[in-house]
Amino acid sequence: MSAPKGNTSAVGHGRPHKKDFSDDECIALGERLLAWMKEMDDDKKSNVVHLSEFFCKRERISPSYWYDCLARRDCFSDFYREAMAWMGERLLKNQKLAPSYGNRFLPIYFKEVKKEERETFEHQEDYKAKKKKDEESLDIVALKAQMDQMMQLIATQQRALADAREQVSQAQSARDQS
Repeated sequence: MSAPKGNTSAVGHGRPHKKDFSDDECIALGERLLAWMKEMDDDKKSNVVHLSEFFCKRERISPSYWYDCLARRDCFSDFYREAMAWMGERLLKNQKLAPSYGNRFLPIYFKEVKKEERETFEHQEDYKAKKKKDEESLDIVALKAQMDQMMQLIATQQRALADAREQVSQAQSARDQS
């Protein structure tokens, strides 16, 4: 429900208006981000591992506004890339960080790592699929060879059975003639 017309002090009850950053505000935000990163580098006790600490805790900007600024403003994306590289370096230098957290955050800050991991995973999956297909084709070939052997054995047994029947009928006809 929106505010009544003419009442300037009334507040509407709908969603809040989306904050829109100007280029100057984005540049100022980017400069504050890099200044904060410098503070984090100087503070050896800091265990910050993600940029959300800056935009959520320090600047009190919701993630949707932050990503909107990142997506729509080219002037801010340069600051963001620099901060990401800086945060990645901090992550690699931080000896106190548990390896499981380091492995989780490393692909965030170094896109090449994520790309290489994805390519390695896809290569392994392709290899597994090819190997399984080859094994299945080998299984089919082996099964076909076994089927051929069984068919030859059945044919041999049928010939032996036919020969035995013929001998029995000859013996019966020879007995009948005597």
